[in-house]
Amino acid sequence: MRAVGTLTRPLSHMAAEPNIDALFESAERARQEGRLDAALADYDRVLARAPAHVGALYRKALLAFQANRLAESVALLRDACAVKPDDVELNFYRGFVLLAAGQEQEALAPLERASAINPQWYAPHLKLGVAHLVLGQRDKAQQSFQRALIAEPGLRAVVVDESSPAALRQEIHAALKLVAEREWAIVGVALEAGRRADPEADLSRIERGFRIQHGREARVFNHPLRQPKFLYLPDLPATPWFEREHFDWVPMVEQQLPAVRDELEALIREEAEFIPYISEDGGESASGTDFSSLAGSMVWNAFHLNLGDRWVEERCRRCPQTTEVMRAVPAARMRGSAPEIMFSRLQAGGHIVPHFGLMNVRLTVHMGVIVPDHCAIRVGEETRGWQEGRILLFDDSFEHEAWNRSDRDRSVLIFEVWHPTLNAAEIAAIERYFDARREWLDLCKPGAAPAPEATPSA
Repeated sequence: MRAVGTLTRPLSHMAAEPNIDALFESAERARQEGRLDAALADYDRVLARAPAHVGALYRKALLAFQANRLAESVALLRDACAVKPDDVELNFYRGFVLLAAGQEQEALAPLERASAINPQWYAPHLKLGVAHLVLGQRDKAQQSFQRALIAEPGLRAVVVDESSPAALRQEIHAALKLVAEREWAIVGVALEAGRRADPEADLSRIERGFRIQHGREARVFNHPLRQPKFLYLPDLPATPWFEREHFDWVPMVEQQLPAVRDELEALIREEAEFIPYISEDGGESASGTDFSSLAGSMVWNAFHLNLGDRWVEERCRRCPQTTEVMRAVPAARMRGSAPEIMFSRLQAGGHIVPHFGLMNVRLTVHMGVIVPDHCAIRVGEETRGWQEGRILLFDDSFEHEAWNRSDRDRSVLIFEVWHPTLNAAEIAAIERYFDARREWLDLCKPGAAPAPEATPSA
């Protein structure tokens, strides 16, 4: 993470005569040794001979800023940007100094340019948020702050890091507060959608879950082996396993085993693009589980038909009958998060380490497709084995792990359905929450154009 207020890479300057280069190097040595008057004199000599020398303009601007000569610093950075208009640090520091000088409106353009040049650098987004907030542009401030947090998730930890600069901590605190305000407005949109779905429905369970999700109520788990980190409704039953007989769609899926198995075997024969379920950089999950033993490994691999409520059409075409039956299942739909529909393979001797799912509002469903002996899954305190053509349903917010102690790969079809105790209004509220949340995050994706002032709507 790059700290605000520091230069993170050297700036090139225009080609100059050797004597100018020597003067600049002398100025740099003096600055590094703390002889600031000498450094300033040498920078002036450089600029007298080469007024467009970017390095000297920039270094002199920093010295002027440190001496609180803000107008001079702004002018020098303006001249440097005129020479190198697409330099991200020059634009950022120009906006930074303008903001320090109380010229928030003037700071917007260079900060926006810096954020466009390098959308993944959090600092321009953060300072843009500050400028918009001072100017009373609350919606734009929320967007900029959200972009900063997406670009650098580690900013959340800076607030409690007393070794970080106090001013930076204050800005991040303001960012978190404003983003939390927007996130809670999204909850309001979701609850309103639930009320429209059924004006008489009791939404207290889902509202409590949203309160916990957004830090307005303590997250207290109702079972020692249950620790979802995202959406958690404590008023739902603490039940790890669910019985297949209670779901009327189960026979329809189980009857399709021969067709599903044929399509899976074809994928295996054709060496289709199964990929590691845990990516190379996914050693730690969002739930905090250490998946380093599986990161980038084909020990646990998958072929996705749907990922985060998005059908992967090219893969669906290769598995038309499996796709048809999966489209007929009443899947849990949460835009950007569910359903996840895939063939999951666990290689011989493989072990999926104990871990928790992120929420308890949906059940994970497995249908055994190719299941050798000595394969099992533990959910909570109970272990069950797969059977080919038989459905298993469980709440993956409970700790669960799986193993294959055979000499052949184990393959199951995995998908997700709503928790059966949710009512229609609660499901409508959850769906709208994830829709509105994804719309907001897509709008704030680093590199996306700012939207005009607006309020969330259903």
